[in-house]
Formats: sequence, structure tokens, C-alpha cells
Amino acid sequence: MAQLEAAVDRVLSGPERPGRLLSLDERRTIAYHEMGHALVLTSLPGTDPVRRVSIVGRGRSLGWTLTVPEGDRALGSKSQLRNRLAGLLGGRVAEELILGQEDITTGGADDLLKATRLARQMVTELGMSGLGVRVVEAGELGLAHPHSDELGRRVDDEVDRLLDEALSRARAILAARSELLDALAARLLEVETMGGAELAAMVSTHTTVELQGVVVPRAAAQASAEPVAVSASPATVAAHRRAGSGARRGTGAATVRPPWLRTLLRVVAGPRGGRPRPGGLSG
Repeated sequence: MAQLEAAVDRVLSGPERPGRLLSLDERRTIAYHEMGHALVLTSLPGTDPVRRVSIVGRGRSLGWTLTVPEGDRALGSKSQLRNRLAGLLGGRVAEELILGQEDITTGGADDLLKATRLARQMVTELGMSGLGVRVVEAGELGLAHPHSDELGRRVDDEVDRLLDEALSRARAILAARSELLDALAARLLEVETMGGAELAAMVSTHTTVELQGVVVPRAAAQASAEPVAVSASPATVAAHRRAGSGARRGTGAATVRPPWLRTLLRVVAGPRGGRPRPGGLSG
């Protein structure tokens, strides 16, 4: 299973680049950045579960956060897209908290680009903003805009509003859970790559917080990332352990892949254009 997951990581995120020489301060910043993404995502409902977080560079990324849906999904709701926006900006907010506004880094450039594109799509194509259901078309070949300059300004204002709202939500979550963010970043520095089960276990040990009247759930609800991870009963844990040990002893029992891995493998095996990306959260 470990080899299979490593192969999936390589396909999605590129080959590992463990030889990069980074200072301890840079590694610490990357750890906070990635855990900022992960903690915001695990604190909001309707987001894809975080499967892995790493500060081992892959491809051009210095760190990455992998999210994979529980099953096949054809539609996305407005609330899910708003939560995704907050998750994309969680890394920048984490940097603000530990470095200060004047010392944020360039590591979040790709996150900001993806967040801006997503917010603009919500405004101009999906009817998920104050503009209502109107679709704002781009000009053909970039020569002209089939809309007024005033409408263009309203689009920009709505994009800014969505991004500011996502920043505020991410700030509220990470400020309220700053101690947990410290613990997660310290652990990630130690192990370099953290699985979803360990992340859920650490988050579940901290109390639920309430943000502006909305209860932020503990990540114990996401323990389904690993069936035996956090919320399983002792009897269930024992049964899984017996099943696993039987398979290791060569009794012929087949290894059961978790649902999220089956979904991921189906997507990876499909057309190249359908591959998921590491949550769009590579730093």
C-alpha cells in the first residue's frame, strides 16, 4: 500500500527532490504554510479530505498538500467553492501569523493565482456572486469586451469581495487554532510527510471552536480517511488489526483499498486532463 501511494504521489505531484538545500527557517515557513492549508480545510465542512501533507519538494513545489474526494463528484456547490477559496489562502494566512505581514514569502504565488481564477469563475461563469446569474463573457480574440466598463468594475469588486471573505475566514480559523497550528507544523518538520490519519488524530485532540456563531467541527469527522483512525470503536479497531495481520501472514486475504484510494486510482488511470492536482495547494 505504501508503494502504491508513493507511486500516486509521484504521478500527481512529480518526483521527489529531497536534495534541495533549505535553511531551517525556510523549512519552518514551508511547514506552517502547508499546515495552514490543511488546518483550514479540515476545519470547514464539505471540503475534500486531506490525505497527505509534505515539506519534501516535488517538481517545482517546495511543499504540497494532497486532497482527494471521497468518491466521484460531478457537481460542486457554492459553499464548497467558498471553502476551497479559504483553503487555498490558508498558507498565506499562516505565513502572516508567524512572519508578520511585511515578511510573507513568494511561496504562495501559485495559490493566489488559483484562488483569483476560481473567484473570477464564480463571478463571471457560475452565477455565484452579487452579480446574480448573468454570465460575463470575454471579448473575442481579446479585441473587445461585450460588456461595459462599469460591469467590468463590478466584476472586479465581486472578485475582491470573495477573496477578502476567504482571507477573513482563514484568518479566523487559524487565529482560533494557533496552538494546534504550532503543534502540526512542529510535527511536520519532524516527519516531513504526514498522512491524513495522523493529521485527523492530532486535530481531534483539540476542542471544537466556534467562529462567529458557526461551529468549526473537529477533524474526527474525517477519520474516514483511514477506517481505523480516530472514531472507530475498540472492537472495530481489533477487527481491522486481525484482518490486516492475517493478510500479512499470507492467509490469502486480499488487501482492501480505502474508498478514497480507489477513487484516486480511477482518476489517475483516466485521461490526462482528468487528473486531480494536490488540492491546488502546492507552495
